[in-house]
Amino acid sequence: MDSQTEPVLRPSEGDAPLSTRVATTVAWLEGVEQTALTPLQDVIDVDALQELPTDAERPSVTAGFDYEGYRIDFNSDGTITVDGTPASTDGTIAPGTSVLCIGPAGDSTEYIEWPTYTIAGPTDHQAWLEVFAKDGDIPSTNEDEAELEFTAPTTRQTPFVCGAGEESAQIASHHRLGVDYDHPQPEKQVVRISDCGDLSTLGQRVSDQLAVWERVGANSVVRIHSLAPFLDASALSQLFQFFHLLIGQVAATDTFLQVQCDATLVAERTIDTLDPLFDVVIEFDADGRFSVSI
Repeated sequence: MDSQTEPVLRPSEGDAPLSTRVATTVAWLEGVEQTALTPLQDVIDVDALQELPTDAERPSVTAGFDYEGYRIDFNSDGTITVDGTPASTDGTIAPGTSVLCIGPAGDSTEYIEWPTYTIAGPTDHQAWLEVFAKDGDIPSTNEDEAELEFTAPTTRQTPFVCGAGEESAQIASHHRLGVDYDHPQPEKQVVRISDCGDLSTLGQRVSDQLAVWERVGANSVVRIHSLAPFLDASALSQLFQFFHLLIGQVAATDTFLQVQCDATLVAERTIDTLDPLFDVVIEFDADGRFSVSI
């Protein structure tokens, strides 16, 4: 399917009719256009859907039905949950969207493949910021260390490298935002932060980088590869504030944010505290079943 017809998940369209939101989400999961789906009015009374009550104080399921192999539940807090096995674990998501991806953690002998979502827009001008913590590939004896990996826009811009500590300052002194018309290939830099619990420094560095990329018109993607180490190193209230501020800038700069959370490593109460901050919450299990709340 070409990029012009590839379905895009747009959670910002929260004011759209419930029937439209259902069709959009199912089409996205199936990787098809909405016209390829069974008309929703052939399955349920769409006018009745619009009459469902919404009350954020009573987040219980108020209605549900099956559609195109998925279970659709409408919640009284205004969210829609779609459960099923998607045709593909990849997908394109609108700029300015934050996604919490909750999956099972693999042990030392098992690798869990996380779904990879991309930002809608020109693929030749994307910038990536990857955040790792306690990664076995980091050559360090400090298990609390975090690693930030920046990949510049793939056309002509060189990134301003941000991070914390002496090493990152040395790298940043040699790399400033610039234009190189003779070498349009992407450039990658790796920066370490000595304490992944230093969310203030991490947040400021990420914020500065997104502002730089916004000025050059890049389509920015931020991916935090594991939530658990940051919870180990900081209080839940601090992490809540960190994501509250980060998600605000994600929306303001049309960035796409994906945060990966190992469900077996993070308490359910913690997930319940954080997930209302995100535009989309995607849960999946080892058998390939997905639950998308939007």
